[in-house]
Amino acid sequence: MPSIIAEVGFHTNAEDARAIQHPVFQDAAMRGLEKGYRMFQDGKGCETFTVAFPDADLVSGDSRDIDAAVGGHPRYPIRYTMRVVECTQGFLCVGGSGVFYDETEAHTTNRSCHTATKPFKIVWEVTARDEDGIVATTQTTMNCQPKV
Repeated sequence: MPSIIAEVGFHTNAEDARAIQHPVFQDAAMRGLEKGYRMFQDGKGCETFTVAFPDADLVSGDSRDIDAAVGGHPRYPIRYTMRVVECTQGFLCVGGSGVFYDETEAHTTNRSCHTATKPFKIVWEVTARDEDGIVATTQTTMNCQPKV
């Protein structure tokens, strides 16, 4: 492994000096160094952790599996939560959560649209957190139409 210099702060700066002594900061700094070493050992480059859930257009009565795309080199399991940020007025929209346990398995979630009598739209903000505590966010939309 090539040599590295990790600058975590300056002891002459009062804020840095306090941070350097805090166990949470020390833990986070060491986890970052450990992750860099682990990724180097695994032959993986430094890439941003990303997650993307495709949008879905459904008709009432439909249910569809959605394959999420995960980028970067996250440490599994990845836990995600979906928070409603937009909901057509008059509808009950709910969030959700899930876990992707392994990079070799499909990263699948399900969207379903039941008993829609008029069109509606839900937008979720998805927050994914890997085992290292790295966070990725995205938005995903489901549009639901009544059956004709």
